[in-house]
Amino acid sequence: MLLLLNIILLIGGCFLDSGSCMYIFIPILMPVVKFINYDPLVFGVVATVNLAIGMATPPVGLDLYVACNIANVTLKDISVQTMRFVGASLVTLFLLTYLPILSTWLPTMLGM
Repeated sequence: MLLLLNIILLIGGCFLDSGSCMYIFIPILMPVVKFINYDPLVFGVVATVNLAIGMATPPVGLDLYVACNIANVTLKDISVQTMRFVGASLVTLFLLTYLPILSTWLPTMLGM
């Protein structure tokens, strides 16, 4: 189920900006998250990371268009170069999803 949630958010993040995705998907997915007893705080972190990855992937990746204008390169050239970073981000997303302690250890350690 967590993999399906990640796929939905990644695909949504590829085609919409992060704010719109949050308004559309979070109210729909939050009952599912509560049903499977997944921590809503961890889900918020995972959703944010998902949508940040979506902002760096084509076809609508707003971050790519900004970087193209700054560097004066084509979308194709910059997309090829960012795939390494997207791959590393997906590994991080996997770890955050399946090891939820990674996203909550600092507030817990500080007593928040």
